[in-house]
This record gives sequence, structure tokens and C-alpha cells, in this order.
Amino acid sequence: MAKADERRKKPMLEWVSAGTGLGLSLAMLGFLGWKAIGASGDEPPVVTIDTGAITRVGRGYVVEIIATNETTRTAAGVEVEGRITREGRSLATSTVTFDYVPGRSSRNGGMFFEQDPGAGVFEARALGYSDP
Repeated sequence: MAKADERRKKPMLEWVSAGTGLGLSLAMLGFLGWKAIGASGDEPPVVTIDTGAITRVGRGYVVEIIATNETTRTAAGVEVEGRITREGRSLATSTVTFDYVPGRSSRNGGMFFEQDPGAGVFEARALGYSDP
């Protein structure tokens, strides 16, 4: 009869494994629920543009830019305009379109210019987006 009782008892490792699996499953479900409730998506995307390095390439220049979405909602087709001005006069304009800028993330790109962006004031701004 002692052998029958031993067969019915679950080994401690089995209980620990089952408890760990249950704990991880509940934690995952809780996290997904929290993300679903917390990411309301009501606010529109807010895309900010930062400039990086200016590099001479071929017969022109490339200005590296970083588009950052500050909200949780994804922005698609984000069009960015870069402009070189001097004394209030526009010298050159270039645009780039980012297919997607997901919420709380950044995307890198570049704009090409024939004139040296360092010879004037370079400004870049997001022109618009569409819902994916």
C-alpha cells in the first residue's frame, strides 16, 4: 500500500513547474490587458523631427533626420519637409515620406540637397500623416 500512496503523490518539481507556468500565463494576460486598456489611441500622433549629421555625397549633401512619434497611435505616410533659408529667403526644399512611424518609436531617414545646409538655417517639420 505504500507504493500506491507514492504513485498518487505528485513530485515537488511537478508542482513547482505547474505553479511557474500558471504565474507566467497570468502575468502575460495581465500585461496584455493593461496595454489594451492603457493604449486608448484617442490622441492623434505627435511626430517631432530632429536633425542628425550633414554629409557631403556626390554633388550634394544629405541631412539625416529622426522622426519620433510621441504618442501611442501609429502614423502612416508621414511626410517631412526640410528647408534651407538664409536671411528669410528659401534656398532649397526637400521632402521625405516615412511609411510608418509606430507609437512611441522613431524612424531614421535623410533628405538630399544640392546646396550646403550649413550655409544657411536648416529647419525640418512634419507636414502630415494618415491613419494606417
